[in-house]
Amino acid sequence: MMKNLSTGYTWDEAPHHLKQAALHLSYALKIDKIEAYQLLLEKIDFKDLKNALSTTEKKGSWTVEGVMAEYDETGKLSRRKKAFMKEVYLTAVKEKQIEFDREFYNYLGDIR
Repeated sequence: MMKNLSTGYTWDEAPHHLKQAALHLSYALKIDKIEAYQLLLEKIDFKDLKNALSTTEKKGSWTVEGVMAEYDETGKLSRRKKAFMKEVYLTAVKEKQIEFDREFYNYLGDIR
């Protein structure tokens, strides 16, 4: 069982890249984002933390699950991530990677 770990700041104040990693992890493990964030803090070492904070997120590192987790958290996506999801959403649903979400489908707009 995981101990209650206080980070000393709120979710909104947490570093963006660590929040993104926590969202991906929470979606994959089907756990709360805060629990996923705490797991990251417990398991990550300083070198990995420094590397995570110094890198920028690239399209090649996006996953359907991760982008969906971000949308579930924020209710919106960047223009680039929205375009990415327009390309892959229906295929991901057909391949049962994710479940169809009518609201998200409408958010994406015209999918070809």
